[in-house]
Amino acid sequence: LRAAACWSRELTPDDEAWLGQVFPLDGVHGLGPVVRERVTLEEHVDDPGMAPGDVALMEAWGEKSALSVPLVYEDRVLGVVSLIEKRSARRFTEGERALLRALALPAAVAIHNAQVYRRLEERARQLDALLGAARALASSLDLDEVLDTVTRETAAALDVPCCLIYEYVPERDSVIWRAAHDSAPGPVGEDRVGTEYPLADYPADREILLSGRVVESHVDDPDLDPVTRRTMVENGELSCLTVPLRVEGEPLGLVEIVETRYDRRFRADEVELARGLAEQAAVAIRNARLFRELESRNRQLSLLNERLKAFVDLSEGMRGLSDEEQMLRLLGRVMDEVLGYRQWAAYLRDPARAVYRVVSSIGDDPAIDASQAGREIPARVLDGLVAAATPVSRSYFVDHRRHVWTDEEHFWFPASPLGQREPDEWDWDDTLFVPMRTESGELLGYIEAYDPRDRRLPTVEDVRLLEVFAAKAAADLEVRRLHEALAEQARTDALTGLANRRYLMERLEEEVATARRYGTPLSLLMLDLDDFKPFNDRYGHLAGDRLLQEVAGVLRRHTRDKVDIVGRYGGEEFVVVLPNTAVAGAAATGRRLAGKVAGEGRDAVGVAEAIRKAMAEARPAGVPVPRQARVTVSVGVAAFPAHAADAVGLLAQADKALYVAKRSGKDCVRVYA
Repeated sequence: LRAAACWSRELTPDDEAWLGQVFPLDGVHGLGPVVRERVTLEEHVDDPGMAPGDVALMEAWGEKSALSVPLVYEDRVLGVVSLIEKRSARRFTEGERALLRALALPAAVAIHNAQVYRRLEERARQLDALLGAARALASSLDLDEVLDTVTRETAAALDVPCCLIYEYVPERDSVIWRAAHDSAPGPVGEDRVGTEYPLADYPADREILLSGRVVESHVDDPDLDPVTRRTMVENGELSCLTVPLRVEGEPLGLVEIVETRYDRRFRADEVELARGLAEQAAVAIRNARLFRELESRNRQLSLLNERLKAFVDLSEGMRGLSDEEQMLRLLGRVMDEVLGYRQWAAYLRDPARAVYRVVSSIGDDPAIDASQAGREIPARVLDGLVAAATPVSRSYFVDHRRHVWTDEEHFWFPASPLGQREPDEWDWDDTLFVPMRTESGELLGYIEAYDPRDRRLPTVEDVRLLEVFAAKAAADLEVRRLHEALAEQARTDALTGLANRRYLMERLEEEVATARRYGTPLSLLMLDLDDFKPFNDRYGHLAGDRLLQEVAGVLRRHTRDKVDIVGRYGGEEFVVVLPNTAVAGAAATGRRLAGKVAGEGRDAVGVAEAIRKAMAEARPAGVPVPRQARVTVSVGVAAFPAHAADAVGLLAQADKALYVAKRSGKDCVRVYA
C-alpha cells in the first residue's frame, strides 16, 4: 500500500511525511483483510479483542477509532480509504459506514482513471522513444550515429544508466562493441567501443543471439552461469536485459540494457519496448551492411530516408487531429506523395454489426470516391478477399494472376481503369490490403493501396514500410478511442448512463447562453420519483437500481436524441433540458397524449405529461408482483427567461414547482408560478 492522500483538521508534519510512503499490506493495522476479503473494518483502541500489535500501532499514531473500506473498481481492489478518529473512541453508525462505502466508489473511479492516464503517458513516452530512434534512422546513414541514438533513447525510455549494442560478425563467430550510453562518469569496465569478443568465450550470449530469446539476468541469481556472473561483477552490473538484434530471423547483434543502481525486475511492457528499440538498431545494422556491400543501393536507402521522414511528419501531423477521417486522409496523402500509391481507401471494422465502414477513399475517379464514402461493406466480403489473397509480410495482396473476382466483390470494390499494362505490372484487378492492428493485436481495419506510380508489384520491403505507417495510424486511433472512452466516463452517470450532474450543469449553462443570444425558448423539467424510499425498503436496493435504469429509458424514449439533455441530478431526481421548447403552446391544454410529444408543436408541459403517464403505466421489473409496485413521478416545469434569468435560477424555480407537485398529491405536473 502506498500512502496517496491525507486530510486532517490539524495536519502535522508527521502526516505530511507519511504521504508517498510504501507499506507492506499487513504493515498497516487491519488493512490486510480489507483488501483481501473486501470487508468494511471498524477498529477501536479499547477493543479487548484487538491484536496487541495493532493496538500498539494505533496508540503510536494517536488513533482511538478507525473505519476502513476497500476502493473497488470493476471487481479490482485499488486501495483503501480510512476515517481516523483521534478525539474519542467513537462508534460509527451504519449510516456513516454506508456513506463511506458510497464515497469509495467515485474515489475508486478516479484512481482507475488516473492509472489509465498514467499508462497513456507511459505509452506516449515509449512512442517518443521509438520515434527518436526512427528519426535517427531517417536522418543519417552513419551506423555509429544511429546506434548512439538508439542506445541513448533506450536508456532514457527505460530509465537505466547504461545501454550497449554489439554487432554480430558471423564469419568470425564474434561480436563487436559498436555503441554505448552510460550516464555514470567513466567507461563501462576496462574495454572500449570497437572491442571484439569471441562468442566461444561467452556461450550464453551466443545462445541468446541464435535463439532470438530475450534473457534477463540478475547477479544474485544462484542459477546464473559463471561467465555471465563474472562479467556482471567486473562491470558492477546488478541486472541486465539482453535483447537479440534480428531481422527476418538473421542474427545481427545484441543489445544489453544494464542496471547498476539496484536489482531491477523489468516489466513485460518494458521488455516489449526494448524489443521495439532493438528492432530499430537491427534495421540500422542491416542497412549499414547493405550500404557497405552494395553502393548501388544508395538511391534505395535515400528513398528509405525520405519515407521514414514522412513517418515522422505523419506522427507530428496526427498528434493534433481528433477526427478519424482527418487522420486517415493525412495517411492517404503520405501514401500518395511519399509511398507512391495514387489510389487508396481506409476501412474501419465494426465487429458488432459485422461490417467495415469506408472512412476515406481517394482515387482517379471522383464518382467512385463519392459512391464509396460512408459505405458499409459486409465483413464476410472483405474477410473473404483477405483469406483468398497472397500473404506478403503481414499484409494481403489480391493478385489478378491467382484470384478471379466475383460480381459481389467487384460491386463492393470497383476497379479504376488503369490503361494497358504489361503482364508483370500492376493490373486493374490487383490490390493490397494492409491491416491496422493495435499493440495487443486487435484488428481495427485495413488500408487498401492501389495503383502504384512505378506500376511495380509489391515487394516485401514495400509492404513492410506500408505496415509501419498502418501501425502508426492504428496506434493513434487506439489512443484517440481511449481518450474518448475516458471523456465519456467523466460525463456519464454510472448507473443510468445519463449525463451526470456536473456535465448536466455545463450543458444547461450552454443552452441558457444560446437561448439568450438567439431569443429562443428554453424549458427545464425537474422530476422526482414518488415514494422511492418505501419502494427501496420493500424490494431492496437492486430493484431500486433497476427502477432508476427504467426511468432513464422512459426519459430517453420521450425526448429528442442529440437535442434534449437528460441527466440524473442526484438520488431519484432527474432533470430534462428542452432547448427551443416553450412551456405550453397556444393550444396546449396541459394534458397531451404521449404519441404527440415528439411531433410538431411540442411543449414542455406535454413532454412532462407524457413522461408522467408512461411512468404511471409502467410496471417495475424484478419485483414479485409488478402491478402492485406502481411507481409514479412528480414533475416541476420552469422556463427561461420567463421564470429565471440564468441556469441556477431556472433549476431553483423548477425545484419549487416540483415541491408544489409533491404537495398537490404527487403523480402530477406543475409549472412554476
